[in-house]
Amino acid sequence: EEPSLTDEVKEFCSLTWEQRLIGFAFCFCAGAFLSFFSLVRLVQLLKGNPTPFAVCFTVGNVLSLASSMFVVGPSKQAKAMFEPVRLW
Repeated sequence: EEPSLTDEVKEFCSLTWEQRLIGFAFCFCAGAFLSFFSLVRLVQLLKGNPTPFAVCFTVGNVLSLASSMFVVGPSKQAKAMFEPVRLW
């Protein structure tokens, strides 16, 4: 019996606990580095060019948020982020 497409996707996307921690550490460190590096771009912001600062800061924060998806999973993370208690 051939495995279904759903089974193949689940097998392809499943990660071991060690792989999840490595993904978390990499994304979090990259995000923290970019957020910190955005401070170097603060001079350009003060000179009237906000793009470099905004890009570094935004990408850094998105990577830091995405790192937690490695630990808890993307669907559980999204549900937790949009719970009514957190919205307001």
